[in-house]
Amino acid sequence: MRPLSATKCISPAIIRTKHILFHPFLKGRSWKLSATAYLSFMGCVFMPMPLAAFLIPWMQPIEGMSRTESALTSAGLLALTTAVMSVLFYIGARLEFVLFDIVLYKAQFVAPLWRKYRQHTWRWAGLKIAFATIICTFIGFPLYGWFAHSMSQFPTQSAQSASPELVGSFWLMWLISMCWIVFFLLTSSLLGDFVLPYIALDEAPLSAAVRAFINLFKLEPWQMLCFSFFKVVLAIAGLIAMEIVGLIVELVAFIPLGLIGFGGWLLLHSLGEVGQVLMVAGTIILWIIGSAFMFYCVIGIQGCLLTFFQAYALYFLGGRYQHLGDLLEPPAPNLASVPLSPDMSPLLPIENVP
Repeated sequence: MRPLSATKCISPAIIRTKHILFHPFLKGRSWKLSATAYLSFMGCVFMPMPLAAFLIPWMQPIEGMSRTESALTSAGLLALTTAVMSVLFYIGARLEFVLFDIVLYKAQFVAPLWRKYRQHTWRWAGLKIAFATIICTFIGFPLYGWFAHSMSQFPTQSAQSASPELVGSFWLMWLISMCWIVFFLLTSSLLGDFVLPYIALDEAPLSAAVRAFINLFKLEPWQMLCFSFFKVVLAIAGLIAMEIVGLIVELVAFIPLGLIGFGGWLLLHSLGEVGQVLMVAGTIILWIIGSAFMFYCVIGIQGCLLTFFQAYALYFLGGRYQHLGDLLEPPAPNLASVPLSPDMSPLLPIENVP
C-alpha cells in the first residue's frame, strides 16, 4: 500500500466506514458496531484520579464537618470514583482493540474479539495510565495551583468587583486549560492510532511499539503534524455535524410524539381523575419512546464518527506499516508464480475467478 497524505486518507476512510456500518444497514448490527465504537472512547484517556489525593489537605473542609472528617469523606469519595472510572477505562481500552479489528477486518461479532485481546489490554492500559499520570503531574498540578491562587484573589463580597487584571488572568488560565485538555486528548488518541496497531497485529512489546511511533514521527514530522491538525479539524467538523443531526433527530422524534400527546390531551382531559391518570401514563410512555429513539440515534451517530476516525488512522499508517497496509489493500497476486493452464492462462484460485 502506498503512503497516503493526511488529506488523501479522508475519502477511503469514509468509504470503509460506510461499508462497515451501512452495507448492508441492519438496525441491530449497525447499532451494535456503532455502540462498540462509542464505548471504546472510554479507553481514550485515563484520568489519574488518585493524584487528587495530594490536593485534599489544601481543600476547604465540607460545611458542617471538621477538617479530619472532611478529608476522610473526600478520600472515600475519591476512592469510589477511582474504582468506577478504572473499570470503565479498562472496558474502553479493551474495546479499542475490538474497534481496531472491526474496522480492519470488517468483523461483525464483538464477543470473539473481546476474548481475543484480553492479554493485550493490561499492558496497553498500563501505557495509558503511565502517560496520563506523567502529563497530569507536570501540567495539571501547576494549573490547579494557578487556579486556586486566582480564586483566592476574587472578592468575597458581592458589592465588590474583580480587577481587570484578575479577570484577564482567569480567562487566560481557562484558555490554557482548554488547550491542555485538547492536547491531552489528541496525544492520547495518537497512541491509539500509532502504537496499538503494532501490539494488535505483531504482539510487539510496548517499548518496540512506542519506538516505532517515535521513529515514524522522526521520519515524517510534517505528515504527522498534518495528520494531527486534520484530526482536530475533522473532530470539530464532526461535532458540529453531530449537533445539526441531533437537532434534526429531535424534531423527527418529538414533533410526532408531541402531536400524539396533544391529541391524547384533547381526548382525555375532560374525563376527570381517570383521564388525568391516563394522561400521566401516556406522557411517561411517550417520553420513554422518545428517549429510546434519541439514545439509539445519538449513540449511532457518535459511533459512526469514531469508526471513521479509526479508519482514517489505519489508512494513514497503512502506507507506512507494511503488515497493516497489506491487510487494508492486499497486494495483487504475482502471476509469475501462478501455475499456467495448457492455454497459458494463469490458474487463479476459485475465489478470484469472476
